[in-house]
Amino acid sequence: MPDMDGMALLSKVKYIAPWTPVIVISELGDIPMAVQAMKLGAADFMEKPLKGAVLINKVKEILSHSEFDCPVAALKLTKTEKKVLKLILGGYSNKEMALKMHCALRTVEFHRGHVFRKFGVNNAVELTKKAISMFSPGNGK
Repeated sequence: MPDMDGMALLSKVKYIAPWTPVIVISELGDIPMAVQAMKLGAADFMEKPLKGAVLINKVKEILSHSEFDCPVAALKLTKTEKKVLKLILGGYSNKEMALKMHCALRTVEFHRGHVFRKFGVNNAVELTKKAISMFSPGNGK
């Protein structure tokens, strides 16, 4: 890579999207480089040449683990849950959300509970922190 080396790229990826699993593949790898990659957050370190099947199996293995904190939960929100999330992050109370959304307070509470469960949090402060770490480069983690 002409502009930066692999470790710099790994650092940049982990800064921008810390939940992203990264496999470092190197032709001239050594033990200190592998250790550095793992310390920078690499999911694995592999040396060339490697067979396609080995790489595919490694990718499947890494993706099957739920160790990394991924914002995929946000993509699984319903349209109403996305509205509720936006209002929670905007600092609105349940009552204010119900008025804005033209629905019952209980409906807001129902969807709010789903948002908390999907993000794995117990309150609005935790949700805000998690949202910031997921969607703002360099924040949170």
